[in-house]
Amino acid sequence: MPGDAFFPDPAVAAEHLWASLDEAWQEAFRQAWDAFRTGNIAVGACAASPDGSIVHAARNRVADRSAPAGEIFGSALAHAEMNVLARLPYRAARKFVLTTTLEPCIQCSAAIRLGPVEAVRFAGADPLWDGCHDFSPLSRREAARNKAVLSGPRSDEVGLFGTLISRFGPGLNQQTDAQLRALGEGDSLDLVARLEAAGEVRALRAVTVQDAFGRLYPHLAALRERVGRLQAYGWHIGCGCARGRRARVMLTSDATAWLELAREFADDELPDLVAAVIDGLDARVLDRSVGTTRTAGGTQVRVSMRLGTENPWIAQEQALTALRDAFDSAVPQRACKARDLAFSAA
Repeated sequence: MPGDAFFPDPAVAAEHLWASLDEAWQEAFRQAWDAFRTGNIAVGACAASPDGSIVHAARNRVADRSAPAGEIFGSALAHAEMNVLARLPYRAARKFVLTTTLEPCIQCSAAIRLGPVEAVRFAGADPLWDGCHDFSPLSRREAARNKAVLSGPRSDEVGLFGTLISRFGPGLNQQTDAQLRALGEGDSLDLVARLEAAGEVRALRAVTVQDAFGRLYPHLAALRERVGRLQAYGWHIGCGCARGRRARVMLTSDATAWLELAREFADDELPDLVAAVIDGLDARVLDRSVGTTRTAGGTQVRVSMRLGTENPWIAQEQALTALRDAFDSAVPQRACKARDLAFSAA
């Protein structure tokens, strides 16, 4: 069973990693686990003051029939982040740090935008909501306002744990499963299916979240080994508008992807990589240009494209889909995930 370089025993590695988490991380996961054990989607969150003191913690309550005063329950609005934000004072100073076990959805991101939150930390990636955190393209006012600093997903087993447990229970249906598989999450979904078939998911309900992390750690470490060889880090997509004589708006999108490869590409392989990326860009991309740069950190791939749409949100989705599909086909031996997507109108 896999461990890590310093703690080859998985049990010791899991214990050490869990102990390294600060109180806000641990509390968010305790909330997520309580959500799982009560039949809700396993997501938890908490808000902390600048000194690290937890102000309020809450969990997902979409399936609940009651909740503490001030929290939402029994509806699609009853997400963990929403229940934390609902308890923060109106017009409080934007100083709180929101810690959540899963990448916020568009609803929660909008609430974060309106709330007194200075920074957001999330553990697990959720590819369904990549690129849904920046509202600056909507208006000049939004573009001018300060944004909460977003940090995540975590690259360790804790991050994978946050994603994995959110796929237990009611958070996963046939449609969502298909969408997530199309976005490269097949390995973790297959693991969820195996755990459920073996009765392990049901058995986990009887233990604490720390014990559950310890039990799942070997699976998480193996999953990290499989999917962690190739990831795209720091996609930055900016749209520039070029107006023609008839006020036709065309959006130009530039993206930079950092690739962590199982092996470094040789110089004579880079032209094939570029050609494969170009071939993988779909028909919605009108013009495309791809180049590579070597740095100490690996191979940087820069992609420029022109998209035939006047809507920046459509451009965002088209660009993200095109880039993900292109890299999936260019390096087929590993699934490629988009991480930390930033999108802004030029």
